[in-house]
Amino acid sequence: PDRATELAIELARHWRARDQHRKAADEFASVLDRVLATRGDPRILLDHADSLARTDEVSGALRLVYALLASEAAYSDPADALGHTRPAEEVERDRLAMQRAYLLLGDLLDRPDARLAAGTPPADAHAPAADAHDATPHNAPAAHTGHHP
Repeated sequence: PDRATELAIELARHWRARDQHRKAADEFASVLDRVLATRGDPRILLDHADSLARTDEVSGALRLVYALLASEAAYSDPADALGHTRPAEEVERDRLAMQRAYLLLGDLLDRPDARLAAGTPPADAHAPAADAHDATPHNAPAAHTGHHP
């Protein structure tokens, strides 16, 4: 990366270390296109996604994680785009980043706001509203309807 990109990434990491995730996300966003174009260090995208998630921008965080996972094969390849062998440390770094991406994806998808962003209703959205005339006890097992959310 060029010097301006490196400085923006360092500043973003500075803000993350101080729990200033909005500022960090803004700095990461300023270099996002360059990082994506060069298939740079995937940890940058993960840190950006994490900062977005910490500022409740779950849909943006999900987009970044999905973009990263869509490139998993390229990041996992021991050869670069030109067919040259990548350093073992870089391959291992990227492998660990992919594992972290899956963990972050799981954390994001567990959030109710992520299910709404994805168009999936929360788990209790299909539950019938309690009614004063409802004779079914609240601790009775639910009837099987064949519908699985």
